[in-house]
Amino acid sequence: MKVILTGSSGTIGKQLVPRLSAMGMELLLVGRSAERLKSLFPAEQCVVYDDLAKYGRGFDWLIHMAVQNNDKTLPDHTFEETNVALYKSILDVARASDIGGVVNFSSFHALPDGPDTPYAASKRKALQLSNSLTGLRVIDLLLPSVYGSVFSGRLSVSIAE
Repeated sequence: MKVILTGSSGTIGKQLVPRLSAMGMELLLVGRSAERLKSLFPAEQCVVYDDLAKYGRGFDWLIHMAVQNNDKTLPDHTFEETNVALYKSILDVARASDIGGVVNFSSFHALPDGPDTPYAASKRKALQLSNSLTGLRVIDLLLPSVYGSVFSGRLSVSIAE
């Protein structure tokens, strides 16, 4: 199976990439800096977003984990740029590049009765994009706090040394 991942340098991505690779999947890691991704995952093919269409054609799935998370106080437009505009461009490229489908990691914050924050509003807009899209299979995963073998951010206090 051939899988593209965005957001691989984040907490979930750092745990998911080695597991998918160990399963024998062909991976394409996409981010703002191919060099940074390559330093984290030297054995994997790493490209920048502008090269997604060139290298991603015909992949089976694109797992979209890139996010401007709610763990920082940032201007509203920052959430909109990453969580909506970047996601829209990825959906457009995926559809045009004959990628089999997109799995979008989202948040419980995106639910209609979720919090009234710029982060939550941006995640709701991203879900609207998914729901209005035609010609591409999209699976939205609305995740609560996610944990694994490594904790970061607010969840890091969950681990007793």
